[in-house]
Amino acid sequence: MLKQYPETTAAIEGHTDDREGGGRLLNLELSQKRAWSIYGYLARRGIARARMRVKGWGPDHPIDSNATMIGRERNRRVEISIFGRKQVK
Repeated sequence: MLKQYPETTAAIEGHTDDREGGGRLLNLELSQKRAWSIYGYLARRGIARARMRVKGWGPDHPIDSNATMIGRERNRRVEISIFGRKQVK
């Protein structure tokens, strides 16, 4: 989609569960590494770096409970949001 629509931009956001990595600061670093990994992957495939923004959230935005193994697995993720260019009339 990013190649097909070169006017779009992407926000790449990394996440962790609240137990992974051994503490809050390490989880923030791990979430950033996850997001930067995807950034690098897309850049190597021709997506302009200026079109992408990267953020690591650590455990701050869970989508499931960290009380279960399945919930923690779901919280360890990277989300990519794609934004189109606004049209001015």
